[in-house]
Amino acid sequence: MCPPGQLISTNSSDSDISRRLRRVMQSLQQEARQGLLDLRVDGKQLDLAHVTFDPDLQMLRCPQGSVPVNDSCVNCPVGTYYNVSTAECLDCPIGSFQPQEGQESCVQCPAGRSTTSSHAKTELECKEPCPRGHVSETGLWPCFRCPHHSYQPDFGKTQCLLCPLGHVTEESGAVSVESCTRPTSNQSSEGNLLLHRMLSDEAVVNFDPCFSQPCRNGGTCTSEASSTLYNCTCPDGFAGSNCEQAINVCESNPCLGGGQCVQADGGAFSCVCANGFTGDLCQVDVDDCANSPCENQAECLDGVDSFRCVCPQGYSEEEEEEEEEEELKCDDCDDDDDDDDDDGEYDDGDDGDNDDDDDDDDDDDDDDDDDDDDDDDDDDDDDDDDDDDDDGDDDCWERRTCADLINHCTDQTCRNGGTCTNTPAGFQCACATGFFGTSCEVDKDECVTSPCENGATCKDMPGSYRCECVLGFAGNECQVDIDECESTPCQHGATCVDLVGNYRCQCKDGFSGDQCERELTAHYQLDFISPTIMDYAKMTFDTPLSALSISVWFRTSDDQNQGTIFSYSVPGQPDTFTLTDYANLNLIINGQVARIGARLNDNRWHHFVFTWSSDLGDWKAYSDGIIMDQNTDLSRGKPIPGQGVFIVGQEQDSFGGNLSPAETFVGSLTQLNIWNYVLTLEEVEQLRFGCDHSSGNVIAWPSVQANLHGNVASQPTSFCQECPRPADPKSGTASFTATTPGSVVTFTCASGHDITGKQELRCMASAQWEDQDPLCI
Repeated sequence: MCPPGQLISTNSSDSDISRRLRRVMQSLQQEARQGLLDLRVDGKQLDLAHVTFDPDLQMLRCPQGSVPVNDSCVNCPVGTYYNVSTAECLDCPIGSFQPQEGQESCVQCPAGRSTTSSHAKTELECKEPCPRGHVSETGLWPCFRCPHHSYQPDFGKTQCLLCPLGHVTEESGAVSVESCTRPTSNQSSEGNLLLHRMLSDEAVVNFDPCFSQPCRNGGTCTSEASSTLYNCTCPDGFAGSNCEQAINVCESNPCLGGGQCVQADGGAFSCVCANGFTGDLCQVDVDDCANSPCENQAECLDGVDSFRCVCPQGYSEEEEEEEEEEELKCDDCDDDDDDDDDDGEYDDGDDGDNDDDDDDDDDDDDDDDDDDDDDDDDDDDDDDDDDDDDDGDDDCWERRTCADLINHCTDQTCRNGGTCTNTPAGFQCACATGFFGTSCEVDKDECVTSPCENGATCKDMPGSYRCECVLGFAGNECQVDIDECESTPCQHGATCVDLVGNYRCQCKDGFSGDQCERELTAHYQLDFISPTIMDYAKMTFDTPLSALSISVWFRTSDDQNQGTIFSYSVPGQPDTFTLTDYANLNLIINGQVARIGARLNDNRWHHFVFTWSSDLGDWKAYSDGIIMDQNTDLSRGKPIPGQGVFIVGQEQDSFGGNLSPAETFVGSLTQLNIWNYVLTLEEVEQLRFGCDHSSGNVIAWPSVQANLHGNVASQPTSFCQECPRPADPKSGTASFTATTPGSVVTFTCASGHDITGKQELRCMASAQWEDQDPLCI
């Protein structure tokens, strides 16, 4: 033990203190063994001779809701609770959550909901259970329907039950075994039988997104293990997430010459050719002259599914000529052979005799050949002649004289407004715009080239198209973006931003509303009732700040939280610009701290002003008109970056989030303004005593109320009201002309009395006199 009057030095090491405490214990034990130290408690004598001392058993005692970590007490984090029996932080069990730190219990999920795991932090993690006929990996939403041939009668399950052997379901998502029936003649139990070969009767079906065979038209379904997603590999000719879309190759009009395209399975197609064309794509014009239909050396002209015979010289006489001249023809069209010469001769236009033996033989042979041809082709010629009579291709009277062109152009030859031109080979159509084909019979799809712009819908019209524009566009092709700002919808000098089919008004400070039609007032205060991260005002400012001034009135009695009046952060730098801890006021700029040290949580209104410039890093802090502290080198040469998030009432531990209830502002505040320059002392005084509501050019108080979140109460304020009417002090008088903000009251004492306190007081913007009334003593 230490000698009388001495104590163990506080500079001793832990080992020295433990050694000396052990000596104290040994001295007490020796005195106890000698009977010099007897202690009795509740009638029993304590055996101090056998007391032990173990310095390793030292422990830090923490208040409930916190546990010792590295020689300090730390609150149990969100998602956990403090177990008072074991003094541990335990995870909230499944079905509960805890959004706050240092709590001794967890909050149960709303009725009928649960969590997928322990350690839930918010009510958003409470999910509804899967309904009957549905399952998921956790039994909670999102859920999937039980596949065919299985069912699930209960809520919140992770597996489907298999139908009895040989039974099937008509649809997926069955909720009872009664939905499992014997297959009808149109159904098959093959899938169910296969499952029963692989699983026992009591087995359950783990969810397989491919089990319901979602891929159609022969598509192949694949999925990964423990995944709810699947992928369909489609065969040729099909597309879509489930191979449900047949690719229409005929949309590109692959068939030529007016041929008709016929879609086939697997993306194939075939062409049904128009008369006169052949080939896979009807690309070949059939040569109707290939079989030499014209006789007597007449020239054959091929047409479209037709031909024309141009007779040689000597066969061009008109019909009105005498009988013998009429018989000078390209071929024999008359059925009556009596009209022919006995020897079947043809006059070639010469005056000489046609009695040459060779010629006779040739003529006889020709006659025989003609007769044979006529005999062989009787059936076909009859049909062809009928058709030719209709078309005019092989009309007998034309071929008899070869004097006139056959008129192929009737009213119906060229369709859809096409113009017909008669030709020796037939006809030719000049089609109107939007049509093509031999007879202009095909309506061209003008929408194939996607002429409509900006998401418009193209409607094919006969020979044309029409664009149906989406909202915000006009013009024939919807190429014109309608300027919704042209009508100047934004009021009070706001900037109008043209959008697609809409517009947005960027209001000037002090105005709000869709058209900035509502003027915001500065006559309000914000009340933050409780320490919750849900209550705040959130804004942004884009321009970097190389200098600034902030002015704010606030009142609080909170001594439990590290209250934050506001915080500003940019990506990667949470403490960019923050005013926090009204019990020991600190202001942070770019991570550097100005420790002002003012204690302003006495439930009185306080006016706080802070100015700063990055040139020298010099700053000043005013509290109720008095300079509390000032210094230099605060973020010297480093401006505050723009493009950040400004939040009133919360501290951001990360960009725009990671808020903590322990750092929440609890109290009332008003007249928060921020400027991008340093205020003078005179301007600071005007803010304290004046009510002209000079708004900041970075953050303006009227605009704050348009950006509230949660349950922040915005209500009229007593600011800029008249101060209480001053009373005459005992043995003195109070002289004043007005009690509005900025007014002055002067106190005087009667003869023989001295005044204590300020002789003159000014009415502040808070509707309070700047100090207590003086006394006359």
